Amino acid sequence: MSRVETPVAVTPLAGVAGAIAPFFLFWLAGLFILVADSADGVWTIADIDDKMRALQIADLWADGAWFDRAIPVIAMPEPYISPWSRLVDLPYVAVAWLAALAGAGSPLDFAFFVVPPLLLGAFAWFQTALASAVLGRPLRPIEAFETGLIAFAAVLEFSPTRIDHHNIQLVAMAAMAWGLIAPVRAAPFVAGVAAVLSVAVGLETLPFIAVGFGVLTLLAAIEGGDAARHLAAAGLALAVAALPAMVAFNGPSGLFATACDAFAAPLFILLTLGGMTLGAFGRFWRAPPLSPMRRLLALALVVSLVAAAVLLLFPGCLSGPYAMIDSVSRRFWLERVAQEISLFAFAREGSLLAPIVLLAAAGLVVAGAGNGLARLHRGDFGAAILLALALASLVLMAAQMRYIRFPFGFVAPLLPLALDRTGPHGFSALRGLTVARLAVLALASTPLAAAFAMPSPSKAIDGIDLMGADACADADLSLLARLEPGRIIAPLGLAMTLAGNRHGHTIAALPYHRAAPGIRRVGLAFAGATDAERREVSRRSPMSRSAHCRPRSKRRARRSMTRWRTGEAGPVSIPSPRRGRTA
Repeated sequence: MSRVETPVAVTPLAGVAGAIAPFFLFWLAGLFILVADSADGVWTIADIDDKMRALQIADLWADGAWFDRAIPVIAMPEPYISPWSRLVDLPYVAVAWLAALAGAGSPLDFAFFVVPPLLLGAFAWFQTALASAVLGRPLRPIEAFETGLIAFAAVLEFSPTRIDHHNIQLVAMAAMAWGLIAPVRAAPFVAGVAAVLSVAVGLETLPFIAVGFGVLTLLAAIEGGDAARHLAAAGLALAVAALPAMVAFNGPSGLFATACDAFAAPLFILLTLGGMTLGAFGRFWRAPPLSPMRRLLALALVVSLVAAAVLLLFPGCLSGPYAMIDSVSRRFWLERVAQEISLFAFAREGSLLAPIVLLAAAGLVVAGAGNGLARLHRGDFGAAILLALALASLVLMAAQMRYIRFPFGFVAPLLPLALDRTGPHGFSALRGLTVARLAVLALASTPLAAAFAMPSPSKAIDGIDLMGADACADADLSLLARLEPGRIIAPLGLAMTLAGNRHGHTIAALPYHRAAPGIRRVGLAFAGATDAERREVSRRSPMSRSAHCRPRSKRRARRSMTRWRTGEAGPVSIPSPRRGRTA
């Protein structure tokens, strides 16, 4: 990529002395955010996925079976095979192993607390490197600290005990963005490897990979030269990294797995062939025998053939990653999951958090766009790629709330660009850089802080919501240890509590898409329209026990016992002295 003004080559592997201060100050700002967030004793970002990840890591810690991702506590009665990558489990098990060697009493708990802030350090390294690459110079200390503060909506994903996979995705996306932008030899290889690892962790990053590599491809078709060389190396890295990543985290059998909801054969073939295609075209585009339009048409033809071949080999992927979810499971569970709805549906329910986060992020995109477009006009395309990724994250967040964590991972590095005094279109056009800095910080941080501080809106709930929400967290589960181990059917909220208790029983379902067969049975058993429908579930899939949180009223308890009895399964009422509602 052409660099008209690149006084310093910026890379996470070179010029460490100049990069260490910005990295440390970004990390310090992030740690300050985490400490402030813990003031009330509760982390803002925590959800049920952390509990499920803890089950998977604990199982790996117990038996060391790297390629066996079955969760033994779930019996639908079919076994539950987790789609989640061992890449995320690896740092927790490694730190737990070191903690055990040091004599820690609870090695896994120690790892769950320590690893996310350590991952924040990796995020800080690539964020500051990314911002420096866009500017074409190392960050000043104040710029790095401000960038860390502005990124706090993403930083919260690195809270202690936040062990879901999204923090590793944020690190991978920062590394990919840096690799696509930085004008150094190692950068495109980092981009390709980071893209593959992000997909190995979860499919949410696929749109960002498409946008990032797509914009680089467009620039290579128009310009050739440096952009084409960058594309060739990044595409080659994408293709080469797919095989070792597949074998390392899924085993050789992963090459033949046809799952469409995880890193398996369909994605492996797509990444390998797609990377080879981009690498080949990038190499041939260094010289200009074809016009940019003809280059793009030729590439579009080959990419279409690759995509068509993958879909012909795996037609089931046309139904998406949630194809196994039936109508009952969808009504009983998926339609009630907040991250699966759009921002507009979220706002209609009365929550202003997501719209404010979106507007604050959009404000920073606008603030950085002036200098970014000016640099594009001068032949510097780094800011254009980052702006495209930032805009894509905003669109995806508006479409589906699961993307709420990504915008500030791409938007925060635009802050130094917006405040760059060397740019004619930055906010420094205001009188005095200090005034500009305060204006931009207030623009982004004040509404964000207000959004996170405001109380959650109230909403109408029904019995199914209660069954999913009431985890019976204060219950006395000692009764289960006195029962003969068996299979328990329980509402999804209580089921997660039971799964985390090592009592020897198995659970019919937990709230995850691959558990859809079990979720269907739970939904019909506890919320079926007729007694016959509920008994049919028990006949086809016998349970040893059914469990629910005990209502405070004995009369309500007797009534709910009658309604929730599932044929052959004997009911177990879990006492919950401080929770009185029915689940």
